Amino acid sequence: MESTQDLTSAVLRVDDYTRHTDGSFVRAAPHLGACGWSETKPLLRSLLQTVKDQCQHYFDAQRNRREVNYEDLFFAMSQLEEHLSEEYENPAIQPFTEVVMKGIRTVHERMKLAQLVDDAGNYIRDVVALQLCRSPKSRDHLTCLVEAMSDQAFEGCDIFTLNHDLLIESVLNSKELCFVDGFGVPDGDVAWWEPEVFARPSRHYFLKLHGSINWVQYDGRLAKALSIDRAHSRTAGGRMLGLPDHAVLLIGTFNKIRDYFKTPYFDLQATFRRQMSKIDCLMVSGYSFGDKGVNAVLSEWMHESAESKLIVLHADGDRCLERGRGAIWKLWERYARTRRMLTFPSYLNNTSWGILRRDHKIGVE
Repeated sequence: MESTQDLTSAVLRVDDYTRHTDGSFVRAAPHLGACGWSETKPLLRSLLQTVKDQCQHYFDAQRNRREVNYEDLFFAMSQLEEHLSEEYENPAIQPFTEVVMKGIRTVHERMKLAQLVDDAGNYIRDVVALQLCRSPKSRDHLTCLVEAMSDQAFEGCDIFTLNHDLLIESVLNSKELCFVDGFGVPDGDVAWWEPEVFARPSRHYFLKLHGSINWVQYDGRLAKALSIDRAHSRTAGGRMLGLPDHAVLLIGTFNKIRDYFKTPYFDLQATFRRQMSKIDCLMVSGYSFGDKGVNAVLSEWMHESAESKLIVLHADGDRCLERGRGAIWKLWERYARTRRMLTFPSYLNNTSWGILRRDHKIGVE
């Protein structure tokens, strides 16, 4: 699927998108676009560039210098929106707000900037969802995951992912591997969010901790869209549903911790913690250890049981932890020498479940 850099580049290409009459952002096409978009588009482009420049100025001064990504932009927008709407009182944001307003020379009113910032957040979320709807080049790299879930020598194998795309579930469905993900049985073109299903025993729990591109709200009720034509979804009884809202995706950086208390993330986090308490071995692939909420769960899990074992799959071996946050470094310093935390010098797509079981004696008494 598209990388973080690819998604960031897409977000910055404002001319590639337009605002639909229903308020969502879609790919630009002739004679398509809501009234007023031609006036809003240059302001949105200016806002994104101004915020990006300010964020890059900050990261350039840090020890681990890096490029700004779309998650940084969304976090900054969320801070601006909360400040301008007076949802959170944060005097430290006011100077940043003034810099942003100067960067958008035609916007001088607080409420006008607040609306533009809100548009920017929805725009980023919609563009990311659109880009992740693209078909993947291959699904063969998940063979190791399928082998692990098919291994009958274990009570089960759970998957926790921060990805929003549909790649993993499409592979699991093609292999007829059943899992509990928080949604009930299909009701026509949708499956409704029913967190009580997490109480049901299952060999496999599949938790998308940051939402999914096919999770949407219909009249305020969360559902997993099963049809491509979401604007004309019907229930099994034939009832036409209203227009869906923006995709339910948790995007940003530190704003995610606050949103973990909202539906559906609260139930997902609670189930994540519960399932982690039942797990002896956790394998990590494609995660940079940047989410403080997830890191806290991993730290507690490692400290609470002497049987917990954390294996990081990465071609760079130990070097992949260099950019990890402090909590992860503390785990590495404490548990690497006892082999309870270690790295495996290969990505998930370049190894097999048999090799991992053998080399790390997984399931061997």
